[in-house]
Amino acid sequence: MRGVGSTLHCYDRNYYRPDLCPREPRVKSVPDVIDFNHSLARLEPILLFAGFNIGEARIIIALLIYERLGARDLLRLTGMKQSAVSRSLDTLNYHGHLLVRVGKDKGRPYQVYSLKYTPKEVVAMMKDRLKEREDDLDVLMDVLELSE
Repeated sequence: MRGVGSTLHCYDRNYYRPDLCPREPRVKSVPDVIDFNHSLARLEPILLFAGFNIGEARIIIALLIYERLGARDLLRLTGMKQSAVSRSLDTLNYHGHLLVRVGKDKGRPYQVYSLKYTPKEVVAMMKDRLKEREDDLDVLMDVLELSE
């Protein structure tokens, strides 16, 4: 089963798939798609350490590649279940990380998601969050040393 709790190794993810997602990516050209996906998968543990859950991390990575994506695009790219994608999008939106645009074609309106920040701003925010986590670990180490 390929849900959020999937046991697949993170390098098996395909965040960049031109055949699955016809949207225009932010990157100009990708010489080796497999290496590019491996590099992107290395962001997962960093985002997890920074305080995001796995679903939120996968969505952030996909939105770093593609400027705007719909929920169905995110389903295909992340390999998550629809309920997990929806829950992660709601959480990211609640915390102010997403811009949500509503489009109307024939039938039901659809939502298009994008990150509120540029990739450079995301990296700066990640550095700040990781620094906070390092400070938390330092405090924990001090407490553990006192208990010995």
